[in-house]
Amino acid sequence: MRCQLPLNGDPKYFDKVRLVFVREDIRLWKGDGAVDKFDRLGEEQKLNLHPDLAKRIDEVMEAMKLGGNVPGMWQEYDGTCHQDWVLLACYARWYHASEPEVRSLSRDMIIAGQWEPWHVEGAVDSPDACNPAAPTKGCCPENVYKDAAYQEKSKDFDVVEDFPWLALFTVATCAVGGAVLVPKVMEKLK
Repeated sequence: MRCQLPLNGDPKYFDKVRLVFVREDIRLWKGDGAVDKFDRLGEEQKLNLHPDLAKRIDEVMEAMKLGGNVPGMWQEYDGTCHQDWVLLACYARWYHASEPEVRSLSRDMIIAGQWEPWHVEGAVDSPDACNPAAPTKGCCPENVYKDAAYQEKSKDFDVVEDFPWLALFTVATCAVGGAVLVPKVMEKLK
């Protein structure tokens, strides 16, 4: 059984998805301050989009409806469906930053039912090569995957963050060194 759209019958689901795409375009081109200002605007102001942006968003929204899936949408073993809003925001950021040809390929993948439409063939080793599901790889900036607006909505999904590998190495080295050194010290104290 697949997830049905709009997800969980929420009549405002696609409005929320569209809002993510608008916010991430604003963040990409104008920064976090512009996103904060946008968030404070009334709903009527949010609908006044540049025609190019509106077209770009309409195209990906139509692909989602045709394909029956949305980046970041996932289903539990019991059939319950969820939206990972952080992953959707990372995808939206990548989508807006990609070349038109890559966006078109990604939309085709969504229509075909691909759950990870950012793995676009031919985009390897290019700025378009990205995995928004792994924000630590650098293609999804920290200000996107740590945005409180998405974190609040995505309580069901934990975002993997950079782990301080040097700290882990240091702790592991100390633990191994301690395990070896303590018995030798204990032997000398006998």
